[in-house]
Amino acid sequence: MFKYRLIAFCASFILLILIFLPSSQAWDSEDHEIFDLVDQLTGFEGEDATFYSLLGVETTATVKEIGKAHRKLSLALHPDKNPDERSRKLYALLGSITTILRSPESRERYDFFLRNGVPKWRGTGWYYNRYRPGLSGVIVEAREIAWGKRMKKQNARKRVCVNEKQFIVDSDNVMFLTDEGDEFVLSEEEVSKPSFGKLFPVLIYKSILGKLMSEKKQNGKMEESGDGQEPFSSDDERSEAGDNPKSQARRRKPGRQAKSKYFCRYKSNFSKIALSRKFPLICRFLSNHNQTIKSSPESSKFFDLSNITKCKLFSLEDFTLLPNHFTSFEQEFLLDQSLKKLKRVFGKRIVYQDSHFDDVIHGYRECQATHWGDQNDKVIEIFNKKVYENFPKTIEWLPVHILDLSEIGGIKPHVDNVEYSGSIVAGICLMSPTVMIFHHKDDKSCNFSVLLEPGCLYIQRDKIRFNFTHEIPQDPAQHEFKGQIVPKGRRISLMFRDAKK
Repeated sequence: MFKYRLIAFCASFILLILIFLPSSQAWDSEDHEIFDLVDQLTGFEGEDATFYSLLGVETTATVKEIGKAHRKLSLALHPDKNPDERSRKLYALLGSITTILRSPESRERYDFFLRNGVPKWRGTGWYYNRYRPGLSGVIVEAREIAWGKRMKKQNARKRVCVNEKQFIVDSDNVMFLTDEGDEFVLSEEEVSKPSFGKLFPVLIYKSILGKLMSEKKQNGKMEESGDGQEPFSSDDERSEAGDNPKSQARRRKPGRQAKSKYFCRYKSNFSKIALSRKFPLICRFLSNHNQTIKSSPESSKFFDLSNITKCKLFSLEDFTLLPNHFTSFEQEFLLDQSLKKLKRVFGKRIVYQDSHFDDVIHGYRECQATHWGDQNDKVIEIFNKKVYENFPKTIEWLPVHILDLSEIGGIKPHVDNVEYSGSIVAGICLMSPTVMIFHHKDDKSCNFSVLLEPGCLYIQRDKIRFNFTHEIPQDPAQHEFKGQIVPKGRRISLMFRDAKK
C-alpha cells in the first residue's frame, strides 16, 4: 500500500511542477546568428549600434529602402576601396545584416530582440543579464545530471550495408559513406522530387530510344570507315597498330587507367600524389631554366600553353588545377546553398549589376558568406576536406566570396587587390564551363588559357597571383579555347583568399 501511495505522490508532484513550469521555446540557429551579428556590430560601433543605424534607415523602412541603403554603403565600405581592418569586417557583416532585414520573418525576430533586449554570451551560452535559475530549473538540471546519460542515446556509431551501399548510423544522423571515405548526412530535402520524366514507362521508352539512336550512330560510323575497323582511342594505339598488323582489328580493352605520379609544389615542400581516373590532379610548372611542362595526359584538354613557352624573361609556376575535384552531389549541394545565400541578400528577383566600382566585372552579383544557415556545418565540412586541406593549417582565411556571373557577363584583365588579400586565390567552379585567360602584366604576348569545367578547383598563388592578370571574356566570340568557341552560360564561383599578413 505504501508503494502505491509513493507512486501517486510522485506523479502528483511532477504534475504540479509541469503546471507551474513556464512554457518556453528554445532559440534556434537563426536566433544564434542574430545574436552573433549584434555582438560583432556592438564591438565595432558601440552598445547603441543597431542594424538600422548601420544602414542609416528608420525601423519602419521598406525593403526597397533597405536595399538602396545596402548598395550605397557596400560601395563605401568595399575592401578594394578601404583596405583597413575595420572596413573589411564591417563589409562582411553588411551582407548578413541586410539579409536579415530583407526577410520578413528574420526581421520580426530581430525587432523582437531589439525591443526586449539581446542576450549576452556567457561562456557556455546566450543568457540575459536578469536570468536567475529558479526551483523548477534546478530540479530539471539536477535530474539531467543524475539520470540524463541513462535516458539519452549514446553517441554509438555503427556501419550498416543496404543494397551494397554503406551507411554510418549514430544517435542523431544517418550518413552515406562514399568510396573515398567521405561522410554526408542524409536529409529529406536532398531527395529528388517525383516528376513525369521519372515514371517507369517513360524511363523504359527513353532507354529503348537511346539504344536505337546509339546503334544508328555506330552503324553510320562503321559505314564511313569502310572496313568496319574500330576507331583508335589514342595516338599511342594508332602507332602500335601500325607496327603490329595483328593489332589493327583489335580494340583496346576498357579498364582502369594506370595510376600516374606527379610532383606538385605547395610552399617549399614537394609531395608525391597518385592520380586516379576519377579524380585526376593536374599541376603545371614552367622552370626558369629548362621550361619543361609536367602534366597528366589530360593537359591538352584543360590547358593552352602555345604562347607561354616563348617567354624567357620569367618563370611560370604556382598554378594548380584539380578537375572533377567535387562530386556531383557536392556540386549540387554547394550550388543550392550559394543560390539560397544570394536569394537572402538580393531577394527572389535576379538582377545583375552592369558595372563594378572599378569597372572590372560586368553582369554580376556578389556577396560574402560568413554563415550558411542551418547547413553551415555541412558546407564547412566540404570546404575542410576539399579546399583547406591543400594548404597549411596556419593560414587565416577571409570570408568566402560568392560571384554570380551571368551568361553575358565578363571579367576584364586584372590582378586581385593586393591590399585586401594575401598570396593565395582559389576558386570552385559551378554550373557552366568557362575559359580563363592569363597574361603576364609586363609582357602581354606571354599568355596561357585554362578551361575551367564545373566541379574543378583552381589555385593561384605567389608568382601567378601577383605577376599575371586573369580575365573571362565578355564577348562570346572571344570566349574560345584552342580555336573552338566555348558556349557561355551562367557561372557561380566560390572564391577563397587568405588574409594579408
